[in-house]
Amino acid sequence: MKQLTTIFLLLFAGATLLQGQSDFVVNGSATEIDGCFQLTTTVNAQVGSIWNEQLIDLNESFEVAVELFFGNKDVDGADGMVFGLQPISTTLAGNGGTLGFDNVQPSLGVEFDNFQNLDFGDPVFDHITIIRDGVLNHNLPEGVLAGPIQTNANNPNVEDGTFYPIQISWDAVNQQLSVYLDCELRLTYMGDIVNDIFDGDPMVFWGFTGATGGLNNDQRVCLSYTTLLDGLADQTICLGETVQLEASGGVSYQWQANETL
Repeated sequence: MKQLTTIFLLLFAGATLLQGQSDFVVNGSATEIDGCFQLTTTVNAQVGSIWNEQLIDLNESFEVAVELFFGNKDVDGADGMVFGLQPISTTLAGNGGTLGFDNVQPSLGVEFDNFQNLDFGDPVFDHITIIRDGVLNHNLPEGVLAGPIQTNANNPNVEDGTFYPIQISWDAVNQQLSVYLDCELRLTYMGDIVNDIFDGDPMVFWGFTGATGGLNNDQRVCLSYTTLLDGLADQTICLGETVQLEASGGVSYQWQANETL
């Protein structure tokens, strides 16, 4: 199984991290495999998406921790994935070069793009961009909220057969969206997304899209932990950090870490 360098502590004995894959609507080429969602296989012109069937309230903070697998084809691999927020439907999926998220309006997306589309102004390295309204063309400033920035600070290529721990956090109080890779902050955006993007309506669907075009890759999403599914007051820490456990009302206490930690 994959080795995580990020540890997620669940402070409720016997609770499950996720309610199960049945919470998601699976579209197009996407399928459930090995406890993850495979959005695309190594076949050209595929589009897959998963959308959670429950609307979430952006007036509340959330945290999504996943492992993303971008495949193992670099020069001949494409195209990438998007973490998306949109109020429209749980069946959305676009086309290859736009990662299955083109022209979704209104929307906010975290784009993980692994192919350089010169006509879109893409950088040469695999990159992350925070976008709005399904505009993945970086030549159009109305679509780019933050980025692009190299996905992995230590390697311009993430199509290397590695599962990458990704964390996406929305701080509703400070109106800040943050994207981390392996506990390292990669990109942030600060803004009133409820009013500026969603016209005052905070209720949206969340999920992932992925696509291939003239080239392809095996692209997967593995859910590690999200407050959007279990809603427990959890603590997220990185390797080497600590968290204080608290309890009251008893005489003696015992805590034992889950075997998957």
